[in-house]
Amino acid sequence: NFLFAQKRQRHAAMPAAPSQLDPDSIFAYCDRDGDGKLTRKEFLQALRCAGACPTAMDFEEVCREHGATPEYPAYRAALEVLLTRRPTAEVLAEKLGGLAQDGLVDAEALRFIATNFGEKLNEDELAELMRLAD
Repeated sequence: NFLFAQKRQRHAAMPAAPSQLDPDSIFAYCDRDGDGKLTRKEFLQALRCAGACPTAMDFEEVCREHGATPEYPAYRAALEVLLTRRPTAEVLAEKLGGLAQDGLVDAEALRFIATNFGEKLNEDELAELMRLAD
């Protein structure tokens, strides 16, 4: 089986650029016990690694529709649904616009959002974000 063959290689470093990641590799990497199914936690991790940005409500919906511990075909189907819901840069800018003053987001507001919502950034990631935003 293709997925289990890739499973043997999952401990190798994942490519750094998201464009280099394919759903097959992501599924194999996230399937920690190699049983061909993802746990709920692995499922969310795999979706995020593949570029989806599910809200809690979106994730609950795909869990209901595709199962909370999906095999590969259900993971791919859920990913396809969620990728269509991924916010564009314009939508994100519009949502952050309420925090912006004169087109700029306050550093403390950005720090708060990055460390308190979604997948929280660690200190190194936060420092890199702040460096890029400056």
